[in-house]
Parts: sequence; structure tokens; C-alpha cells
Amino acid sequence: MLVRLFAGLVLLAASPAIAQDMLYQGASRVGLLTPDEYTINGRSYDCYRLDAREGQLVTIDLKGGQYDTYLEVARGENCSSPATFTDDDGGGDGDARLTVQIQSGPYIVRAMMYRPGEMGTYTLSAISSRPTTPIRPGEMIRGRWETGDMIDEDDRYDCHVFDGVAGQTVMVNIDGDSFNTGVSLHQGEGCGEYSDIAESERSFINRRASLTRRLDRSGKYSIRARSASEAMGRYRLGAMLE
Repeated sequence: MLVRLFAGLVLLAASPAIAQDMLYQGASRVGLLTPDEYTINGRSYDCYRLDAREGQLVTIDLKGGQYDTYLEVARGENCSSPATFTDDDGGGDGDARLTVQIQSGPYIVRAMMYRPGEMGTYTLSAISSRPTTPIRPGEMIRGRWETGDMIDEDDRYDCHVFDGVAGQTVMVNIDGDSFNTGVSLHQGEGCGEYSDIAESERSFINRRASLTRRLDRSGKYSIRARSASEAMGRYRLGAMLE
């Protein structure tokens, strides 16, 4: 890699194209840094393209276990672009963390160790402060799966919230652009990873899915509107309470 020194800054030039894996919000990536990786300032790194859209506030965490990590975020598509944001201990205990307000254009993330020449495993994740959307019983709402949505087990999803009363039965229906569309019901208002209490059957021959569940307690419930294989597109979602 050609490195040019100018006015005390290290500028990276004429670097080869580097394959970029996607870093989706809500999903973790586990990696291993080796001496065979590309390097910047003596640090080996892995490069990811951040799945986010303009206006989102995204927090990126890089955990290295016994290793101190170093995190860089740069605007642009080239993995060797000069860093716009850097951190080495924002997550505490040697773990790096950055919170970035997304502006126009793509962003890349470089995962590396703090000490030049150090190798090891890491876990990289990103999550945004995207709010949930309320849905009223009896209402049919229109949504869209798009860049910057949360990802879980290769499902792209939106989160919708409603109030339920113990003993009521909720019926949820979704009709989407994507085959293998699905819905899941969660206790609480955040569509939490371990809070699911019901999930629809998946269909590979149509774009519709539904579930029915009797509510065990009163309070907030949330619905994940899911599109499999990270597919984007429109959907219609409805919920009924009886």
C-alpha cells in the first residue's frame, strides 16, 4: 500500500479494492484479525460497510475480550478512506465504542486492535435509536423495509407497539412485497430479542402471514414485521383485539 505523508497527516492512496461485508443494525459480526489482513499504521483491520440511512444515530461497539480494540469509521466506499471518527476505549475495559450521526453517503467501519501488530478475535455490532411505531387495533398500516432497519437472523424488521389487556386475543396479519414474510409478537415495547411469545408460520409460496395469541397480562406488546433474507420492499400490517 502506498502511503504519502503530508502536513503531519497520513494519507492513504492507490490502495487496492477491499471486499466489504455488511454490518447490519441489531446483528453482531465475529471476526479474527490475522497477519494476512490489510493494515493501516501497522494495525491489521477488517472492513465493513454500515447499513444505515441519513438521520439515524448509530452506536457501534467493538469488543475484543482480552484484547484492547480500536474502531474507525470513515465516510465513503473505500476501506482505506481516512477515518472520520475513531475510538479506543469508549465502551470501557479496553472496548471501543462510537456513536455517529449518519449524514448523506455511505460509511465504512474498520475493526482493529489498539496495539499495532496485535491479532485476535473480536465482536462488532451496531444499533440505532430508531423509534418504534404505534399500531391501533383495527388499523391497517403501510410500512417499508429499507436500509437501516434492524436485522435478526437474516430477517429485516420494523417494530410496532400496541396496548393489550390480559384475556384479550390478538390477531396479526401481514401482506408484503417479500416472499417468506412473517410476524412475531413480543412482550414489552421494544421487540426484544428474548421477549417473543408467538411467531407466524413462514410461507415460501405467498407473501402473507398471520398469528393469533391470547394475552397473559395487561401492558405494552410489540410486533416485528419481518422480511426474510434481508429483502426490502413494502408491507401492510394489521392487528385486531377481541
